[in-house]
Amino acid sequence: MNKPAQSRKTFAPRVLAAVITAAGVAVTAPASAARIGSTPQFPVGITMGSPTGALPPVPGLWLIDKGSFQGADSVNAYGQRTGTTTTVWTNNAQLMWVPGFKVLGAQYAAFVRNLGAVNITLKTPTGLTSQHSGLPDTEIIPANLSWKLSQHLYFDAELGIYLKDGDYKNQPHRLNIGQNATTYEPNFSLSYLDDNWQLTAHALFDINGWNHDAGYVNGEKVGYRNGTTFDLDYTLFHKTGHWSYGVVGYFLRQISNDKGPAELNGGKPEQYAAGIGTQYDFGKVKLMGTYTHDYHARNIGQKDMLIVYLSVKAL
Repeated sequence: MNKPAQSRKTFAPRVLAAVITAAGVAVTAPASAARIGSTPQFPVGITMGSPTGALPPVPGLWLIDKGSFQGADSVNAYGQRTGTTTTVWTNNAQLMWVPGFKVLGAQYAAFVRNLGAVNITLKTPTGLTSQHSGLPDTEIIPANLSWKLSQHLYFDAELGIYLKDGDYKNQPHRLNIGQNATTYEPNFSLSYLDDNWQLTAHALFDINGWNHDAGYVNGEKVGYRNGTTFDLDYTLFHKTGHWSYGVVGYFLRQISNDKGPAELNGGKPEQYAAGIGTQYDFGKVKLMGTYTHDYHARNIGQKDMLIVYLSVKAL
């Protein structure tokens, strides 16, 4: 976070089917205004490979660092390429503190994450190239609770809050990194862990606040509120000694309407991706890599993404 061998053989495919079923239920660069089609606060796919339903069994402080490379083609509401492409490099770090006590029968932890930097290069069909680097909005998770439901099954619930501290300025054609809006992010994870398998589904909702400096319409500064987005990251890893490997992926969809001027409306984004991942456990250090491809995308960037993950027990 041992059943008889026969039980494990039937359980794993069933859980995989459940995860894939749940997944069924432009990356565009952040625009000069928060709007439909802009990048959601949660870095989609960032928890793939991780058993997010379970916390480490011993108290301590962990440093987790994830670097990623994304190459994307912007697509419209019909999945057709618009001719705009983006290249994104990110470094996303987090600090995780597990103090070693329980709350409501669950293991407690606190996080600070989304620490790092983002570099975006955007190319338009006319050949215009824009590039910008900056800091994303920091996310704090004051309470994370993980319950052990059975010998191998774990359930986790947490609430994240994104601060308005990322790089943002309301200027025409500027590639902003921050969203200039407070976002609340309830998270829920279910993980099955035994000697041979790691199966995890991590679901979350980004409930966005108002960006009161979102853009200009007819020369007037306007506000805007992105609709709520739903994300599901999933993992099916088989364990062999210190190695783990298998299938990863994610599903993203905006599930509510935006509020603000229609001129800023770029369409509700959605995307589905699948890929592969592998991890090696050195003990206090874990190293992992994942690769995914978007098989379906609308109003967003249809991308290929590579993530390299490093986890170190600092204290």
